Amino acid sequence: MPDGEPVQGLMEHISGLSGGERRWFEQGVLAGDTVMVPHEALSDTPAWLGVPRLRRRFRCTAREAAGLAELFLALDASPAVVAWYEGEARRLGVGPVLEELVHLVVQLALVEQVAESDALEDAERLGDGAEAVSEDGHVAQVPVQSDSALMAWHAVGSVHPETVECPGCLAVYDADDECLEIPTCPACATPNTWEARQGGRFRALVAEIDGCALLVELAALGKRLYALALSHDQAGVAWSHYRLRKAALEAAVALGAPARALIVEVEQAPARALPRLGARFYRLQHGRAAAAISAVEWRRIWQAYRARKAALAA
Repeated sequence: MPDGEPVQGLMEHISGLSGGERRWFEQGVLAGDTVMVPHEALSDTPAWLGVPRLRRRFRCTAREAAGLAELFLALDASPAVVAWYEGEARRLGVGPVLEELVHLVVQLALVEQVAESDALEDAERLGDGAEAVSEDGHVAQVPVQSDSALMAWHAVGSVHPETVECPGCLAVYDADDECLEIPTCPACATPNTWEARQGGRFRALVAEIDGCALLVELAALGKRLYALALSHDQAGVAWSHYRLRKAALEAAVALGAPARALIVEVEQAPARALPRLGARFYRLQHGRAAAAISAVEWRRIWQAYRARKAALAA
C-alpha cells in the first residue's frame, strides 16, 4: 500500500482476500521490486545430499542440514558447489551460508516460470523467517531460522505500478491496476488503446469511416480500403468500423411507400401464409419491378420477415 494510505483502506483490502491469499500476503518478502511468497519445498534428495552426510560435512544440526539439502536442490548445485560452501561454513559458520543460499534461491525464483495451476486456496502458513525485509528492498540479511531454509519462493507480482508510454505525446505515466477504465495520459488525455497506438493516419481513416453521412460515400470509402496496404489487425478493425457504420446508416434510411406496404404484409400475415409470402417477395425482388425498392429497403424487408418467422416459431 502507498505511504499515507488510510488504515481503513488497507483493512478492506486484506479482508477481501481469500484464506489462501491472506496467508501469501502475510508471508510476502520484497526482493527488489517484486513480492515473493514462500511455499513448502518438497523434493527427492540424492544420496550425496542426504541429511546425515551434510551434518557431518557442515558440522550442523539435522534441521540445518535438511535446509541445506533443499536449498542446494533448488539451485541445482553440483558437488563442487557444495564443497565450496562446505569450506565457507567452516570459515564463517552455517548461518551465513544459509542466508546466502536463501537469497540466491529467491533471486532464481524471480526468473523461473511458475505453473498457472498453483492453488492459492490450498496454501499453508509457514514459519516467521520470511517476514523481515531489508531497508534497501532486498531479502533481509538476518539469522535464518530453521523453517526458512525449508521454503521455496513464488513471485506474486511487482510492488511498483505498471508504466504506460503515451502513444500521442510519448510521456510515461503509471497505469492504475485498480481502475476499470482505460488508462489515459494525464498530459494530453490520449487513451491507451490499440487504435491510438496505430498512428495518426490510421486513426484519421477510422474517424472518416465513423463520420460518413451517406451510404454512397461509405461505399466509395470501402473501395479505398481494399487498395490500402493495411496490416491484418488494422484491416480487421477498419472493416469492423465499416460494418457498424453501414448498419447504422441503413437503419436510418426512410422507407418508401412500396417497402412500407410489404412490411405491413409481413406483420399481418398468418403463420400458414408466411412461406407463400416469402416466395412472392423473392420473385418480386428479382423481377422487373425490383427497381422500385432499393437494396437497403429489401434488407429491411427481409429482416422483418425473419423476425416475424422466428416469433411465430416460438
